[in-house]
Amino acid sequence: MAMKSSPAFESGGFRRARVGAADQVADHLRAKIYSGVLEKGAKLPSERDLAAYYGVSPPTVSEAIRALSAVKLVEARHGSGTYVIAESGSLLTQAFQAVVELENVDLESVLDLSDLVYEKAVNLGVTAATDEEILELREAAESFRAPSQSETEFAAALERFLTALVQISHNRLLVAISHFLIQKHIALARQSALISSQMWDKVARKLIDERLAVVDAVAGRDAPAAASAIRIYLERGRQLLRANAATAAGEPAS
Repeated sequence: MAMKSSPAFESGGFRRARVGAADQVADHLRAKIYSGVLEKGAKLPSERDLAAYYGVSPPTVSEAIRALSAVKLVEARHGSGTYVIAESGSLLTQAFQAVVELENVDLESVLDLSDLVYEKAVNLGVTAATDEEILELREAAESFRAPSQSETEFAAALERFLTALVQISHNRLLVAISHFLIQKHIALARQSALISSQMWDKVARKLIDERLAVVDAVAGRDAPAAASAIRIYLERGRQLLRANAATAAGEPAS
């Protein structure tokens, strides 16, 4: 049976070497996804049709599809077919996670990179943020006025504020990078016992004024004030974390 017509898989578009067939098929499909030829949500031809297109056996295509599924580029849905699910955030997360594990990256290093992302996001947000985004950022900042909350609620509030902070930039790469950094920041802070219900009062609530100063500067479209406010917020946060970490360890705060 001839393969059904598909713009991404026109006849004669693939030449296969003799070795590593599954790897070559996976690489070719990956290239189509990365280039945008196969967009998120696109349904792949059947494995039989792909096998005919690539000149390989259906089991070889199955192996290639499994490799792409393992890295969250495609998803096989029972009774429906295989679909492209690739998202920049998830791809960056995988890449960054590999670096973090290989290099044994600590919380301080994650915060160093995060600070650069937040400073740039605020700089862009002064002109790019919509009124609705500024309102969400303000509400996220105000949420820390709540009484002491659980570890889970603390983490959710922090994630909400930091996510809103980067989204005002309208820079898709910053948003994608920040998704990993925020998750890793929270995960490492939890491991270090720096996110807990006790830390709500010791750190989170003490930074309310600094967070709102950032929001006010962005709302006022005041770039110098916004740059100063975000630096003060980030440095003050570091100071509080170091002081409380030292206290927990029975050491003098630096």
